Amino acid sequence: MLHTVAALTDTSVEWKYGSYVPAATVNETMIKLVEEAISKVLGPKNVADRCVTQGGEDFHFYPLEKNGLASTMVGLGCDLKPGLHHPHMSFALESLVYGTQILSSAVSEAARA
Repeated sequence: MLHTVAALTDTSVEWKYGSYVPAATVNETMIKLVEEAISKVLGPKNVADRCVTQGGEDFHFYPLEKNGLASTMVGLGCDLKPGLHHPHMSFALESLVYGTQILSSAVSEAARA
């Protein structure tokens, strides 16, 4: 595909595979902390079961590079349509407020520990 695009655009393309995107590191303490923050902000009935994803994120490098750094992922339902990264993606903007409250609560609790 890269060679086809290069030919169509009369450009030179050089590509090297030299890195990876790591998977999340499971940290039970952080998961519990975030579940409690979600429960506090949105109520216990809105804490969903954990999900397993095959996806990776660049921030997963942080706990790998900084020994002892605890992290987790947080998923927040926001009525996302038609899909993540789609050019016509839209979501419920009030979810940003809830997400901010959840993260603030989690950070506040983590600072007290």
